[in-house]
Amino acid sequence: MFWWMGANRLVEEADYKSTTELFAKRGDEKTLDNFIPKSESDFLEYAELISHKLRPYEKSFHYIGLLKAVMRLSMTSLKAADAKDVASSVTAIANEKLKAEKEANTKRRQGLILKDQTQKISVQGTNAAMRIVSRNVLGR
Repeated sequence: MFWWMGANRLVEEADYKSTTELFAKRGDEKTLDNFIPKSESDFLEYAELISHKLRPYEKSFHYIGLLKAVMRLSMTSLKAADAKDVASSVTAIANEKLKAEKEANTKRRQGLILKDQTQKISVQGTNAAMRIVSRNVLGR
């Protein structure tokens, strides 16, 4: 099953590549190989190109290791203050993700609690109905 998914992705990537080659204007296409960033917006665009290159592997068990290695290798020449700035940015992203997960878990728990309370009310209602029926039938 898994080899088929990998083969399917390779086919899709090949189709995408051939389509972009067919319809792209020659010399107009920006790739990691031919794009040289100069301005801040160029570097943001370059970051997009890099992320598009890495994202197909995010389901891999080794993806986190890849990201760690890329960060470590990319930051070797940075000063401590710059490395701390990058670390703060990554920490902010992690905090946002943790907050979103907590909110999702809280909503899920609230849904389970409401469902559990509804079931209790249903059982209590059933028990009360059974008592009424038994009183009427048995005359108690």
